[in-house]
Amino acid sequence: MCLLVIDWKLLPEAPVLVAANREEAFDRPALPPRIVKGAIFTEERSRRGDQAGSVAPRVLCGIDQRAGGTWLGVNEHGLLVAVTNRRAAARKQPLRSRGTLCGELLDSPGAEEASRRAMEELARGCYAGANFACVDFESGWVIHAGDRLERIELAPGRHLITNQDLNDPADARLSLARRLFDQQEIGSAAEFLATARRVCSHRVEGPASGASIVLRTEAGGTVSSSLIALTRRPEEAVYLYAPGPPDITAYEDYSHLVKDLLASLPGQW
Repeated sequence: MCLLVIDWKLLPEAPVLVAANREEAFDRPALPPRIVKGAIFTEERSRRGDQAGSVAPRVLCGIDQRAGGTWLGVNEHGLLVAVTNRRAAARKQPLRSRGTLCGELLDSPGAEEASRRAMEELARGCYAGANFACVDFESGWVIHAGDRLERIELAPGRHLITNQDLNDPADARLSLARRLFDQQEIGSAAEFLATARRVCSHRVEGPASGASIVLRTEAGGTVSSSLIALTRRPEEAVYLYAPGPPDITAYEDYSHLVKDLLASLPGQW
């Protein structure tokens, strides 16, 4: 399970604002965000028959060292793709890594194409249950890929997802995150990031305490957190990353990487 919050087109100067807590086994190694060539995720390019001379976009993402994919990334076109696990019936056939598909989708020029590629690939039935989010300044999409396959176009607003449906009112953790966000009026990217830092770090102890944003069990739980602002002016973009549970791990500033990634885009893009 992971938690993903997307403020899409709520602020004209910052159309894509994202907060994401990643949940995994504590012994699963990962590398922090870095800029790589999209061609690092090569299988999808080969299957699509891309010409040898085609240029893969640069991508800023963390790397899962076990499967080689990613759970969240941004490419140089301003496309953000993220994946959360989803409850689904077990599949008997061999599965491809959901994180590998997330990385492959970041090879796309925009959110609509990435979402269509996701639908085509997920229809093959080679993946465990997942939710994928594909957003840029022009469009936003969430794909439910569990016991059904569904692509949902986002309306401007705040959207939250864990391991069930988008904005699921029956999800207690999702409802808690929304309530915590709603306690603060957000009128700027900086205010979103400050609120997101508090929400993503929210932790309560014990089953009697109610829902908690940060999860911690003996085997696994919240292993990292990312706060991202993709802004109209690339030089104002922000990328903060906590390489551990954010209630006990400080966020580190990777904004210089996302600014470098988006530097080729024109101002007010």
